[in-house]
Amino acid sequence: LYGDDDPDVLARCFTPQELLDVGDDADRLSRLAARFAAKEAVFKALGGAEGISHTDIEVVRTVTGAPEIRLHGPAAEL
Repeated sequence: LYGDDDPDVLARCFTPQELLDVGDDADRLSRLAARFAAKEAVFKALGGAEGISHTDIEVVRTVTGAPEIRLHGPAAEL
């Protein structure tokens, strides 16, 4: 994932909680890429709406470990 070592790029693409959730081990890049792909799929499902940022779409884990999408701001309003 381009920008893995660039905090500004990471902050534009992922919420602080997502960055904590992916950890810092060897699988970090795979987890970031999977979350980014999920965000892109949701963005497309929303019609590619203008004004929605990557951080408006958040991928979180439930207590069972299953992924869940949470929408914030303009994404939630749409």
